[in-house]
Amino acid sequence: MTFTGLARTTLVLFLLLSLAGCKSSSSSLADIKTHAFSDLRSDIDMVITDNYRKKKTLALINDLEQIFLNIAELRLARAAKFRALNADYDTPKEEFMNLYEEIRIEVAENQKVVSSIHRQFLTITTEDEWSQLSKSHSNALDSVIAFLQT
Repeated sequence: MTFTGLARTTLVLFLLLSLAGCKSSSSSLADIKTHAFSDLRSDIDMVITDNYRKKKTLALINDLEQIFLNIAELRLARAAKFRALNADYDTPKEEFMNLYEEIRIEVAENQKVVSSIHRQFLTITTEDEWSQLSKSHSNALDSVIAFLQT
């Protein structure tokens, strides 16, 4: 519930989006959906007893998961676009710069959305609930980062 938690999440997202470059992956997007957030959902179900706040928190997690799935799909599209540009030796520098600018804008937009979701998550949960959920939250983000870096 502190700025440190928000700062960590923002930093993790920035690194995630920055490092989500052009590598291929043997995992699938379905693996993220199946595994990355399942422990967090289970912990939310156990820790938050108020049904209204539990539903709101789970909805936020669903939104966060969808954002990361979209990021993974964008990563694949970016990789294909980069390979196409790189394959043509006559590609002007401006086209590469345009791609990098598109990536910068996507990163900034996703960073804003994830930070907003994280702040909402902190607002909905109590300090005690957050202390119990923060490890699962970090593990979910770590799983997504690991996927995007493979």
